[in-house]
Amino acid sequence: GSFWYDGRRWFAHRFAAAFIHGLKIDGLQVGHCCPYTPDGHPNTLCVEHLAGETQTENLAEALARLGPPSHRTARFK
Repeated sequence: GSFWYDGRRWFAHRFAAAFIHGLKIDGLQVGHCCPYTPDGHPNTLCVEHLAGETQTENLAEALARLGPPSHRTARFK
């Protein structure tokens, strides 16, 4: 989810990372590093397990979750 705070739109996980956990996220994406759900995805509703990461790190993590390309193709058929 997102909301407005101090004249700016914030996504809940970015707000939590910056204001609750005190992470320095300027110029970074915020990834969910919580335990994965049974379908192999992070719990994106969780705002407790967060980490600042580069876009390259974030994309690599997402691709690793999807598995090899042959698995990705079969998964969406």
